[in-house]
Amino acid sequence: MGRYTEFRFESELENDLPKIERETLYRILVERRWATDENDAWVKPAIDHKFFDCPRWLQLLCYTDFNPDLRCSFEISDSGKIRLDIHSRFLNRDDEIRLFLDWIRRYVCSSLSNSNLGWYQIDEDEKIYVDFEILNRTIILRES
Repeated sequence: MGRYTEFRFESELENDLPKIERETLYRILVERRWATDENDAWVKPAIDHKFFDCPRWLQLLCYTDFNPDLRCSFEISDSGKIRLDIHSRFLNRDDEIRLFLDWIRRYVCSSLSNSNLGWYQIDEDEKIYVDFEILNRTIILRES
């Protein structure tokens, strides 16, 4: 079966988020459209990053295990601010979290210098916190 990972990530993203990333996040998290053909096949976005090669990239972005406390959203305000909020629970078997963070770090808003962006926890293990350092646009994982 495997051990489930609860993942929490919340950040403002840069306004110049590329169109393909913006459209993919909007389609999945706002429109809740995961399939694009008559066979209900999941679509693999045309984003060139290893995260989207993982078998569970979609679960990281939106799987809530039918728990009402878990939610995932993508919002663009009237002023153009972009906000990504992920609270999911899934099997992190292929290092999806690390690959997601590697992909999204280039789009995290630079005004969030030295910020905590969230955490993840495998079953009842210690939480691992996700920190962002703007100097090198790096994501640092630190145990609690």
